[in-house]
Amino acid sequence: MAGRKVVICEPRLAQYRVRLFELMRAQLAREGVTLHLLLGRETADERAWQPLGRYVDGADLVVVNQHNKLLYNHLMMVAPRAFKLAFWDHGRNLQSANPGGLKERFKGWTTTRVDWWFAYTDMTADIVAGRGFPRARITVLNNAIDTSELDGFARAIRPEEVAALRAALGLEGKRVGIYLGSLYSDKRLDFLVEAANAVRGRLDDFALLVVGDGLDRAQMRAWAQAHPWLRWVGAQRGRDKALHARLAEIMLIPAQVGLVIVDSFVLALPLVTTDYPNHSPEFAYLAPGVNGLITPARVDAYADAIVGALGDPERLRALRAGCRASAREYTIENMADRFTAGILRALAA
Repeated sequence: MAGRKVVICEPRLAQYRVRLFELMRAQLAREGVTLHLLLGRETADERAWQPLGRYVDGADLVVVNQHNKLLYNHLMMVAPRAFKLAFWDHGRNLQSANPGGLKERFKGWTTTRVDWWFAYTDMTADIVAGRGFPRARITVLNNAIDTSELDGFARAIRPEEVAALRAALGLEGKRVGIYLGSLYSDKRLDFLVEAANAVRGRLDDFALLVVGDGLDRAQMRAWAQAHPWLRWVGAQRGRDKALHARLAEIMLIPAQVGLVIVDSFVLALPLVTTDYPNHSPEFAYLAPGVNGLITPARVDAYADAIVGALGDPERLRALRAGCRASAREYTIENMADRFTAGILRALAA
């Protein structure tokens, strides 16, 4: 592998990806492979047209996102090239309002026009293979984020801090379910509040803690004012996020579950969600009855699951243990190992 060059192209560099690329660069260097990271610019036009030609000269493998709007990708798929081309993506838009539309059909066509696939999760691998791409040329990454900081914060929080925050929020003696994430309609927050109200009718010591902010903040504020058992505390980050999580026994996110599931594992908060069909690929990590629960997308079924989990301490302990086991599996270090191994396989193919 000595002297090989790999280029990964990202429209932007998310902060949670920095550690991944640092790990991969070091791992690949030990194999004699250099990793180059190309980042997009800021304007809408430049995000669509990112001419990579001079940057990929001499590359042996180029990894890009499977985004229809990245026009230069289309050119690389159809023009003669001296390097192998790989996609790193979801396989389809899992939140598309029109999954049978022209955009998704075009994305389906592009799926098999590359030499290798780096699939976010097993869910992505199934989508890609289902469109005719050979499984032998798919690497499953198990997409993750660096949770070491959150884990450190959670472990360092003292019981008296938890007690003080619980008192400040009026949650003494309450069984708490936490929502952690952005506030917008695709998260089905109306469903969450309706189900929480149903739970409250059966468990008078239940409370819902909402941690997050977003477009639907006004609606969440109104719900919090209307329901004394609902506490909305806005967005919390770092140590404050971990501290608020320590108040809860379970995590409640009925729709569009994504990387937050990794937080649920690290925080040992079993995630209760539904089979609503808009989840991100990381939904594949949820093993029902092992590290979380999945119910039909009905308020009564969701409320039943919450009541059942909170009312069965032994079951809750088992789910929390499952979360801790999953936290050891879905790490940024393991993702880097998988990505590096897949790159080496792609280069050798």
